[in-house]
Amino acid sequence: MSGRTERFGILLDWFTVRYSTVAIALGVLVAVAAGGTWAIVHFRNKDRQDAHDEIQQAQRLRENAAPMAHDTRLKELLKATDGKLADAVGSYDAHAWADARTAALVAQTSAQRLIDLGRGAAESSSVVRFYRIEGEVRVKRAGQFHWDSANSKMVLNTGDQIKTSGTSVVELIYSDGAVTTLRPGSLLEIKEVFQEPVTRARRVRERLSWGEVQATTRKSDAEGSFHEVSTDTVTARTTDESSFTVKSDEGSGSGAVSVFAGGVEVGAGSRTLALGPLQRVAVSGGALSEVENLPMVPRLVQPPDQKVFTWTRPEDSKATLVWEKVPEAARYRLQVSERWLFTEPVVDSDTLAKTSVELTGLRPSSYYWRVFAIDGDGRSGPSSTVRRFKVSTGNLSTGSDSVPPPLQVDDSVLTGQILIVSGRTEPGATVWIEGERVDVNDLGEFTSVVRLRKDGENLVRLTAQDPAGNETTRQERVFVESY
Repeated sequence: MSGRTERFGILLDWFTVRYSTVAIALGVLVAVAAGGTWAIVHFRNKDRQDAHDEIQQAQRLRENAAPMAHDTRLKELLKATDGKLADAVGSYDAHAWADARTAALVAQTSAQRLIDLGRGAAESSSVVRFYRIEGEVRVKRAGQFHWDSANSKMVLNTGDQIKTSGTSVVELIYSDGAVTTLRPGSLLEIKEVFQEPVTRARRVRERLSWGEVQATTRKSDAEGSFHEVSTDTVTARTTDESSFTVKSDEGSGSGAVSVFAGGVEVGAGSRTLALGPLQRVAVSGGALSEVENLPMVPRLVQPPDQKVFTWTRPEDSKATLVWEKVPEAARYRLQVSERWLFTEPVVDSDTLAKTSVELTGLRPSSYYWRVFAIDGDGRSGPSSTVRRFKVSTGNLSTGSDSVPPPLQVDDSVLTGQILIVSGRTEPGATVWIEGERVDVNDLGEFTSVVRLRKDGENLVRLTAQDPAGNETTRQERVFVESY
């Protein structure tokens, strides 16, 4: 096409890997785990900067807290702070910006608790903070009558209420790393946040007046810990590492509880049900329906995460999004937004029958996208992972490079369903394997661990993109023999 700066090269190979290479694979896994190389990316990620800033703040609080760790309990808090800081730095080195930011915020909370206790303050339940805020979010403090605008510096207490407008979304983060997401048009109250001083059992209770909330919880080693979300008609409680949503209609109290991961105990009236992953119950008239199954999570195929689409003219810009078919799906919902929490989406369609869509006329910007599968009865499954792509106009480099980068697979080792791939491309290129970006060192070398989806033949897709936008794609046929 005239004026287009992307060029593509396609290679297709076949190789067979047997389970007899397990010992070699384990050695390579150790080598991969020990590596710390950085990939060179085409655009600087705001998520990366946010994670960096939160880690620095956690380190500063840790330095202030350390001299106050005089007794056993305070030393335990310091140890917990150091553990979360190590998690944050490890996730940052692995380019997992969201995980790094989450761990850093938990480290900050732990360090601040140590500082407060070291100064003689009483045990505080103020361990809830705003994680992300998009749109108009309001807060009403316990015992007060006016609503204030939410900001990232606020610390929330028991009895505080949080309200979202019809176009806003907010995430709350607890000191154990649990995240609560409040959807548009919702009202939530923090009913209890408490940790037993002796047993360390942790109790979190949230009250949803109306709207929708999603809780992503962490498993605690302390017996008696739980995270609970209740409405006027239903209670959902988990002691597990779980992800679930609770919906409640304003006025009627009708709604639903959907479990995406882990296990949740749901109660309404005199009836209690134990729900597992991809299960749902409706709530109507204060009673629970029978358990229903939800469709599976769609797997995103193309484009790879953080792909850059480069076009000379804005009117020529397009991006093709592809995901795998879900057997139970009658249709799909696609959301595309310039914002992480998908407020003000540029695309929000729940009528897609196919597993691909071509978007045209996108203005130069960075975009997030995700897909939901919807079954024939209108039940929506959990969101896919969120990927990001960028639309750019003009060359990414000042040269006239139109040659696709080399992309070579030097070695591949299989153990179980895990394939370890090592290869080379040109220095400065970005490499994706099965849509996930992998580290490339200064010599253009990379090693990645890929989880295969089935026995027998698997197609593994590798893509390399140079700074000028040129691409080379390989599809490796991996045949797994089990004997």
